[in-house]
Amino acid sequence: MIEGELELTIDGVSQNVRLGVVGIVPSNVRHSVKALTNGRAIIIDHPVRRDFD
Repeated sequence: MIEGELELTIDGVSQNVRLGVVGIVPSNVRHSVKALTNGRAIIIDHPVRRDFD
């Protein structure tokens, strides 16, 4: 997270994410993100998801 605040839910467990926090989502696990404020985040998919262009 670069700025702002998100609610990150991974496999039914929610956590607020703020500046400097990293969220790691395992493959094939249900997850969602809800913006709590305006902000910016960096999202990296690894390995590259060919179905998500």
